Amino acid sequence: MLNLDNSTTVQVNVALKFNKLPYRRVGEPARREYHLTAPDRNLHSQTMFLNGKILRVNSASEIPPLDPLYVNSRKPIIVGPLSIVFAHIPNVLLSACS
Repeated sequence: MLNLDNSTTVQVNVALKFNKLPYRRVGEPARREYHLTAPDRNLHSQTMFLNGKILRVNSASEIPPLDPLYVNSRKPIIVGPLSIVFAHIPNVLLSACS
């Protein structure tokens, strides 16, 4: 999801029928989210944040681990101003026509 507004936060409600619920270790249904943002909402910045942590290659030119945020699947996806959100929802049955 892409939010190009510079001041509005968007809530996306997701209604899904699960084949089986994705669970975290604690037994709570969860999805994985990846939020990309620019520092100070500066879209011309050459620096990006992933889930609030700076994305920077190391001295060997390797990218850092892309650690997700685990969010309760029943909660809306929050897309902040000038940000991109990727949500991974495992074990979902999708039907193109129903």
